[in-house]
Amino acid sequence: MIIGMSNRQLKKLILIENLIIGFLAVMLGILLGLSISKLFLLYLSKLFI
Repeated sequence: MIIGMSNRQLKKLILIENLIIGFLAVMLGILLGLSISKLFLLYLSKLFI
């Protein structure tokens, strides 16, 4: 146990940290996915035209 923290406080801290990291990972994944798919579609449109 971390000095001065109860088990409940530690679990809450870990939960909040995981939620923040998960949210940021989802947002980054969506942005990267949209960007890469846009570039891929631009490349394919130039390839077939």
